[in-house]
Amino acid sequence: AGHDCIPVWPPRDKFDQFVNFCATVLWPVFHDCMMSFQNTNPRPFNEDGWAAYTFVNNEFARAVVRHSHESDLIWIHGHNLLMMPTFISRKLSTANIGVYLHSPFPSSDSFKSLPIREELLSGLLCADQIGFQFFSYARCFLVCVKRVYGLDPTFRAGGFMGLEYNGRSIMIKVAHFPYPFRETRLLVQSEDVASRSAQVKALFQGKIVFASVDKCDNLSGLMQKLRAFKRFLRENPTHRGKVVLVQYLVGSALGQDDETSTLLQSLRAQVDAYIEQDDQSGLKLVDKPGNTQGSTADHDIYLRIDVNTDRAEHLALYRAAHVLFDTSVKAGLNLGPFEFITTHFDDKERASVTIVSEFSGCSRVLIGSLRVNPWNTTELTAACERALSMAEHEKKERLESNLLYASENSPVEWFEDFITDLRRAQKKEGMRVEHIGFGTKLRAVVVNQNFKKLDSHEVLRAYQVAKNRIFFVDYEGTLATDVRQLYREYGAPKGEVSDLKSHGAAPSGQVLHCLRSLCMDRSNTVVVLSGRHRKMLEEWFGSVERIGLVADRGFFWRLPLVTGDQWECAVQQVDDTWKTYAFEIMRQFVDRTQGSFIENKGSALVWQYKDADQHFGSWQAKELSAHLKELLFGFDVDVRNENGYVEVGVRGVNKGTAVTTLLEKVTQASGTVDFVLCIGDDRSDEAMFEALNKLVDPSETEANVDNTSQLSTTDGESHDDSDRGADAGRKALDLGRDALSGPVFENSSEPVAKMTSLPGLRRKKDLGGLGGQASFGNLGGKSYGNLCGLGDGDELTPMASSQRRFFTCTVGRKPSAANFYLNDTDEVSELLSTLDLQRRRRSSKDMPRSQSLCVMSELCSRTMERN
Repeated sequence: AGHDCIPVWPPRDKFDQFVNFCATVLWPVFHDCMMSFQNTNPRPFNEDGWAAYTFVNNEFARAVVRHSHESDLIWIHGHNLLMMPTFISRKLSTANIGVYLHSPFPSSDSFKSLPIREELLSGLLCADQIGFQFFSYARCFLVCVKRVYGLDPTFRAGGFMGLEYNGRSIMIKVAHFPYPFRETRLLVQSEDVASRSAQVKALFQGKIVFASVDKCDNLSGLMQKLRAFKRFLRENPTHRGKVVLVQYLVGSALGQDDETSTLLQSLRAQVDAYIEQDDQSGLKLVDKPGNTQGSTADHDIYLRIDVNTDRAEHLALYRAAHVLFDTSVKAGLNLGPFEFITTHFDDKERASVTIVSEFSGCSRVLIGSLRVNPWNTTELTAACERALSMAEHEKKERLESNLLYASENSPVEWFEDFITDLRRAQKKEGMRVEHIGFGTKLRAVVVNQNFKKLDSHEVLRAYQVAKNRIFFVDYEGTLATDVRQLYREYGAPKGEVSDLKSHGAAPSGQVLHCLRSLCMDRSNTVVVLSGRHRKMLEEWFGSVERIGLVADRGFFWRLPLVTGDQWECAVQQVDDTWKTYAFEIMRQFVDRTQGSFIENKGSALVWQYKDADQHFGSWQAKELSAHLKELLFGFDVDVRNENGYVEVGVRGVNKGTAVTTLLEKVTQASGTVDFVLCIGDDRSDEAMFEALNKLVDPSETEANVDNTSQLSTTDGESHDDSDRGADAGRKALDLGRDALSGPVFENSSEPVAKMTSLPGLRRKKDLGGLGGQASFGNLGGKSYGNLCGLGDGDELTPMASSQRRFFTCTVGRKPSAANFYLNDTDEVSELLSTLDLQRRRRSSKDMPRSQSLCVMSELCSRTMERN
C-alpha cells in the first residue's frame, strides 16, 4: 500500500517454472544466443515452462482487469509478460494497452526457432503500442511480422510508425530508457560512496584501473575481456604492474546452474587474485590458491564474486576507476556505462575513458565512447592502448559529450512521452473489437458495428416471403475448399501465356445437388462466380440447368434467363495483346525471385510472391510494377502492387461490376429483386459486398439491422469500379420496381409481428406425425438446428418492415465489407441445404397428400443415409 501497488501471488512452483522459462528459453533467444539449440544433444522445448509462463501472465492480467476502468492506460514492461495483452484484451476489448521491451528483439531466424513464435507475436499485436529501446530492435520485430504475417510498416505525418493489422493500428515507438542522472549524482556525492571509493583507490594506489561490473553469463563477454587484457599486457610489457583490471560479478544465480558454474570455473582460472570483504567491512586482496608469483598487489586481474553487492559498491568501483571496459556480446541498453560516466561528473585533473561494446545498446548514443567488437581481440587490445595514450583534451571532450547526453534525458520525461503516445494510439470510439482464435493465439480484429454471424433463421424467413431471389456465390473457398495452393508451379513458365495451367477441384455431388435444386425454383436465380476460365466452369457446372456463371472474375458472364447459353463479355472490344507483354516481364521476375509464380485470371495476370522471401519479394514487386506501368501505358489496364502479389487487370472489371450488371439484367427480365444472398471468402469478393451494400437504401433495412457498408480492410481491391456498378444497379432496381406488374411483397401494408427465432413460428397443422417431430437436424453430418424440423403446413410470419433483404456474407470471421459471416465452407453448405429443404417443403404443398408424404419420407431416408 505504501508503494501504491497491487501484489500478485502465483503458486510458488508455477512461479519458479516461470522464472526458469524466462531465464533459459526467452532470455537467450531474445539476445540471439542459440547455443542450447546448436549442441549435439539439444534439450527439448520446455512445455511445462511455457504452461507456467502463460499461467503467470494470466494471473497478472486478471489482477489488472479487476482493478481497471475503461479510461485506464495499461503499460506492460519486459519480455516476461508478453502474453498479458492477449489475456487483458480478451476481457477488456477496448483497453488501451502498451508494451515496452527492455531487452533486444531477436533476429528473424532466432525468433522463428521458438515453437511459440506465433503466440508471442499475437500477444504483442494485441497491444496498441509496442516500444523498443532502439530502432535496430524494432527493425527485427518488423522483419518477423513481415515474414510471419506479411505486414508492412506504415508511416504517418509527425514521424509516427506503425502496423495495420486486422483493421487496427498498432503504434511502434522507439526510445531507450534514460538513466536517472540527477538521482545517481546525489548518491555519488554521499559519504558512503566516497568512503567505499577510497578503499578501492587504496588497494590500487598509483595504478590505472580498468573496471567493469557484469552478470555472470555468456552474454557479458567475460572470457573475451580477460583474454584481450592479458594479450594487451603481453604486447605492451611496459604497462605491466601499472595497469590492473578489476571485474565485479553480480547476480542471484551465481554458480547455481551448470552453465554459470562452468563459466565461473573458467573465470577463476584466468584471474590472478580476488577482492573480498574483511572483518571490518573493508576490502582486501586475496591470492588465488596455488599462485606463488609475486605479491598480491603485483597481479594484473582481480575478481570479486559477491551476490550481495549493492549499488553503492558498483558506484564506488566506478568512481575509483579510470577506464570502463565493457565487452557485452548482447545487451538491450546496458546501464553500466551510464553509471560510470555519472560517477565522473566532476573529473578535473584526469578525465576517464569509456570502452563500450558495439553490441550494447548504449553505444549508439554515448558517442564519446570507444566502440569495440568484443569478438575481435586485436581491436580490444588496441582500444586498451588508445585509452592509455589518448591526449587529455580528447578525453575531456569525449567525457563532456557523454555527460551532456546522460544529463539531458530524464526518466520522467521519457515516461510522459510514452504515455502521451499511448493515449494517441488508443482505439477509436465506437470501434468494435472481436477476438478470434483459441488459447494463446487469440487475434484482436476490428469489424463493423453490426457485423455478426449470419442467422439462417433470418435468411429462411426472408427467403420464404421473397418473390424474386438471386444468389451470388463464390466457388473456391466458399462452395468448396480452396486447393489452389497444392498446385503451385514455381519457376519461370514455358510457352505462351495461354499455356498457363489452371488447377482446381470440381464441385462435390452435394454442392451440385443443392445448386440444381435451388435452380429448379423459377423464383430463384443462382450465379456462381469464379476467377476460373469459362471452359472450366462449363465443365464443372454445365449439368446444372438455369445456373448463371461468372468467369475470369467478372470478365465473362452467362445468365440463361437473359443470354441463354451464350457468354457475354464485360468489355465491348477484347484486346489481349497486353497479356503477352506483361507475361514476358513477369516470367523474367519469376526466374529471378525464388518462390514466385504466375497465375492467369482471365481478365488479369497475377505475379504471386507470397511464398518468396517477403522483403526480397516486395522489392521485386516494386520494380516489376514500375516496369509494367511503363510498358503497358496506353492499354486499358490497371497495375496494382498489393500485399503478396502484383496484378495487371482490365480496367473496370471485377466481381462488383459483374454483380451490378447481373442485377440489372434480372430486374429488367423478371422485376424487382427482393432477396439477395451474396457469399464470398477472399479479397476479390469484397467488391461484391461493397457494391451490394451501396444498393440498399438505409430506409429499406430492418430496424435491427444496419447494412451500411464497412470499407473493406482486405488487401488488394480497388473500390472505384464497385461504386460505378452500384449506381447502375440502383437505377436498374428502381426501374424494375416501377415496371413490375401485379402484387409484390414490398407494397404490402399488412401489419405483422416481428419474429427472430423459431419459437415464434405459427404451426397450422401437422403432417402425419412428421410435421415438427421428424428430425432433420443433421443432413450429411451437418447440424441444421431446428430449421429442418418444419413440416408441411408450417408458416413463417412475414418480415416486419423489410421490403428487400440483401445478405452480404464472408466466409471466416475477419475484417470485411460484408455485414455477416459464416465460419467455413461447411456452414455455407448447411445454409444452402436448408434453403433447398425449404423449397422442397413448399413444393410438396402443391402435391397430393400421398405424394407429399413420399417426398418427406425420401428426405428422411436420405438424411439417415448421410448420418
